[in-house]
Amino acid sequence: MKVINENSCYVQVDDLIYALRNDYNKFPMGLYYNVINNYGTHVPSDMFIEVTDENQIKYIKETSLIYDYDLLNSKSVEELEELCDQIIRESNIRRSRIVLSSMSKKPTEGYRIISDPFVRLNISHEKNNRRYLLSQVKSVIASKKGEKDLNIPSRSMVRELK
Repeated sequence: MKVINENSCYVQVDDLIYALRNDYNKFPMGLYYNVINNYGTHVPSDMFIEVTDENQIKYIKETSLIYDYDLLNSKSVEELEELCDQIIRESNIRRSRIVLSSMSKKPTEGYRIISDPFVRLNISHEKNNRRYLLSQVKSVIASKKGEKDLNIPSRSMVRELK
Protein backbone atom coordinates (compact mmCIF):
# COMPACT_ATOMS: atom_id res chain seq x y z
CA MET A 1 0.00 0.00 0.00
CA LYS A 2 0.99 3.59 -0.33
CA VAL A 3 0.62 6.48 2.10
CA ILE A 4 0.89 9.85 0.38
CA ASN A 5 1.81 13.13 2.11
CA GLU A 6 2.43 16.61 0.74
CA ASN A 7 6.10 16.22 -0.22
CA SER A 8 6.68 12.50 -0.01
CA CYS A 9 5.03 9.14 0.00
CA TYR A 10 5.57 5.85 1.74
CA VAL A 11 5.17 2.56 -0.03
CA GLN A 12 5.56 -1.06 1.02
CA VAL A 13 8.48 -2.93 -0.49
CA ASP A 14 6.31 -5.83 -1.69
CA ASP A 15 4.12 -3.35 -3.57
CA LEU A 16 7.18 -1.91 -5.30
CA ILE A 17 8.27 -5.39 -6.33
CA TYR A 18 4.76 -6.16 -7.55
CA ALA A 19 4.65 -2.92 -9.58
CA LEU A 20 8.08 -3.65 -11.06
CA ARG A 21 6.98 -7.10 -12.19
CA ASN A 22 3.66 -5.96 -13.61
CA ASP A 23 4.40 -2.47 -14.91
CA TYR A 24 8.04 -2.77 -15.92
CA ASN A 25 7.67 -0.46 -18.94
CA LYS A 26 6.68 2.50 -16.74
CA PHE A 27 8.31 1.62 -13.41
CA PRO A 28 11.07 4.12 -12.47
CA MET A 29 14.14 1.92 -12.27
CA GLY A 30 15.91 4.50 -10.09
CA LEU A 31 13.47 3.56 -7.34
CA TYR A 32 14.42 -0.10 -7.64
CA TYR A 33 18.14 0.71 -7.53
CA ASN A 34 17.63 2.92 -4.47
CA VAL A 35 15.92 0.08 -2.61
CA ILE A 36 18.69 -2.38 -3.54
CA ASN A 37 21.46 0.09 -2.67
CA ASN A 38 19.93 1.03 0.70
CA TYR A 39 18.57 -2.33 1.82
CA GLY A 40 20.15 -5.06 -0.27
CA THR A 41 18.12 -7.92 -1.66
CA HIS A 42 16.67 -9.16 1.65
CA VAL A 43 14.17 -6.46 2.54
CA PRO A 44 11.15 -7.19 4.76
CA SER A 45 8.23 -7.20 2.34
CA ASP A 46 5.85 -5.40 4.69
CA MET A 47 8.32 -2.58 5.40
CA PHE A 48 7.37 0.91 4.26
CA ILE A 49 10.02 3.11 2.69
CA GLU A 50 9.82 6.85 2.14
CA VAL A 51 10.22 8.12 -1.40
CA THR A 52 11.02 11.81 -1.95
CA ASP A 53 12.04 11.94 -5.64
CA GLU A 54 9.36 13.83 -7.61
CA ASN A 55 9.28 11.47 -10.61
CA GLN A 56 9.11 8.41 -8.38
CA ILE A 57 6.33 9.97 -6.28
CA LYS A 58 4.43 10.81 -9.47
CA TYR A 59 4.63 7.19 -10.60
CA ILE A 60 3.51 5.85 -7.21
CA LYS A 61 0.61 8.31 -7.05
CA GLU A 62 -0.57 7.46 -10.56
CA THR A 63 -0.21 3.69 -10.59
CA SER A 64 -3.41 1.74 -10.06
CA LEU A 65 -1.44 -1.35 -9.02
CA ILE A 66 -0.92 -0.02 -5.50
CA TYR A 67 -3.90 1.06 -3.42
CA ASP A 68 -3.79 4.25 -1.37
CA TYR A 69 -4.09 3.32 2.31
CA ASP A 70 -5.87 6.56 3.28
CA LEU A 71 -8.49 6.00 0.59
CA LEU A 72 -9.19 2.46 1.76
CA ASN A 73 -9.02 3.34 5.46
CA SER A 74 -11.64 6.08 5.01
CA LYS A 75 -14.22 3.47 3.99
CA SER A 76 -16.32 1.35 6.32
CA VAL A 77 -15.87 -2.41 6.53
CA GLU A 78 -19.11 -2.84 4.59
CA GLU A 79 -17.87 -0.54 1.80
CA LEU A 80 -14.58 -2.43 1.65
CA GLU A 81 -16.41 -5.77 1.43
CA GLU A 82 -18.48 -4.33 -1.43
CA LEU A 83 -15.24 -3.25 -3.11
CA CYS A 84 -13.99 -6.85 -2.81
CA ASP A 85 -17.19 -8.06 -4.47
CA GLN A 86 -16.77 -5.44 -7.21
CA ILE A 87 -13.17 -6.53 -7.89
CA ILE A 88 -14.33 -10.14 -8.21
CA ARG A 89 -17.24 -9.19 -10.51
CA GLU A 90 -14.99 -7.06 -12.74
CA SER A 91 -12.45 -9.85 -12.91
CA ASN A 92 -15.09 -12.35 -14.00
CA ILE A 93 -16.52 -9.96 -16.61
CA ARG A 94 -13.09 -9.15 -18.08
CA ARG A 95 -12.06 -12.78 -18.17
CA SER A 96 -15.33 -13.70 -19.93
CA ARG A 97 -14.86 -10.96 -22.52
CA ILE A 98 -11.29 -12.03 -23.24
CA VAL A 99 -12.28 -15.68 -23.52
CA LEU A 100 -15.29 -15.02 -25.76
CA SER A 101 -13.42 -12.64 -28.05
CA SER A 102 -10.62 -15.14 -28.55
CA MET A 103 -12.77 -18.14 -29.36
CA SER A 104 -13.96 -19.00 -32.81
CA LYS A 105 -17.06 -20.98 -33.63
CA LYS A 106 -17.60 -22.98 -36.75
CA PRO A 107 -21.15 -23.95 -37.66
CA THR A 108 -20.46 -27.65 -37.14
CA GLU A 109 -18.30 -27.34 -34.00
CA GLY A 110 -18.65 -26.03 -30.51
CA TYR A 111 -16.33 -23.38 -29.12
CA ARG A 112 -12.68 -24.26 -29.42
CA ILE A 113 -10.17 -24.06 -26.60
CA ILE A 114 -8.04 -20.92 -26.50
CA SER A 115 -4.81 -21.77 -28.21
CA ASP A 116 -3.30 -18.29 -28.46
CA PRO A 117 -0.57 -18.11 -25.76
CA PHE A 118 -0.84 -14.30 -25.58
CA VAL A 119 -4.54 -14.50 -24.75
CA ARG A 120 -3.86 -17.09 -22.05
CA LEU A 121 -1.07 -14.89 -20.67
CA ASN A 122 -3.40 -11.88 -20.64
CA ILE A 123 -6.02 -13.83 -18.70
CA SER A 124 -3.40 -14.98 -16.19
CA HIS A 125 -1.95 -11.47 -15.80
CA GLU A 126 -5.40 -9.95 -15.25
CA LYS A 127 -6.23 -12.62 -12.67
CA ASN A 128 -2.99 -11.97 -10.75
CA ASN A 129 -3.62 -8.19 -10.70
CA ARG A 130 -7.13 -8.63 -9.34
CA ARG A 131 -5.97 -11.16 -6.75
CA TYR A 132 -3.29 -8.75 -5.54
CA LEU A 133 -5.66 -5.77 -5.29
CA LEU A 134 -8.14 -7.98 -3.48
CA SER A 135 -5.47 -8.97 -0.93
CA GLN A 136 -4.73 -5.28 -0.23
CA VAL A 137 -8.39 -4.52 0.46
CA LYS A 138 -8.71 -7.60 2.65
CA SER A 139 -5.68 -6.46 4.67
CA VAL A 140 -7.40 -3.17 5.49
CA ILE A 141 -10.60 -5.02 6.42
CA ALA A 142 -8.60 -7.25 8.79
CA SER A 143 -6.93 -4.17 10.26
CA LYS A 144 -10.26 -2.45 10.85
CA LYS A 145 -11.59 -5.57 12.57
CA GLY A 146 -8.48 -5.68 14.79
CA GLU A 147 -7.25 -8.94 13.28
CA LYS A 148 -4.07 -7.54 11.70
CA ASP A 149 -1.60 -4.72 12.31
CA LEU A 150 -0.56 -3.05 9.05
CA ASN A 151 2.33 -1.10 10.61
CA ILE A 152 1.42 2.11 8.85
CA PRO A 153 4.52 4.30 8.78
CA SER A 154 5.51 6.77 11.40
CA ARG A 155 8.73 8.76 11.13
CA SER A 156 10.48 6.44 13.59
CA MET A 157 10.00 3.25 11.54
CA VAL A 158 10.58 4.56 8.04
CA ARG A 159 13.90 4.86 6.30
CA GLU A 160 14.22 7.56 3.67
CA LEU A 161 15.64 6.80 0.24
CA LYS A 162 18.07 9.43 -1.01
